[in-house]
Amino acid sequence: AIRSAEHDRAKFSPYFIMFGQEMSTSGNDTSANLPQFNPDRDVRKSEKIIRIVKENLAKASTENRHYYDKRTAYWVYRLGEKVYRTNFQLSSSIDNFSAKLGQRFVPAIVIEKLGSHTYKLRDVETNREGIYHAKNIKPDAGARRNIPRHHPRVRINSI
Repeated sequence: AIRSAEHDRAKFSPYFIMFGQEMSTSGNDTSANLPQFNPDRDVRKSEKIIRIVKENLAKASTENRHYYDKRTAYWVYRLGEKVYRTNFQLSSSIDNFSAKLGQRFVPAIVIEKLGSHTYKLRDVETNREGIYHAKNIKPDAGARRNIPRHHPRVRINSI
């Protein structure tokens, strides 16, 4: 049943894509019932199947991208803006520190934008600098209260 089930997005079974016919699932099919081998017809049929499968998978990919992009958004931060970054400090028995009980986020200032989603931040408390991805940064609630900023592909009400 593994190769005979229709693929959700390709709309054909893997067996049909490979061999150009549905898989025989019972013992009643004999070689007399199979169509005669015709190389030209079989090649054309294979090319047509592959073309249809590629179109179906491209359409599915576009649909998936649409729904993924609709739910995925990163804030765009300004230079000098106060943000909170994820605290990556590990637990240490020597220092009597448990990461589970420590701060989850540490205040920081945006120093530089390095890429589409990476920022160089300076910690407010320690003045250490580091590079962080936008997924590890939260906006300061007080600074963002009046101006919702979002990814250009995302509607404001979906954030």
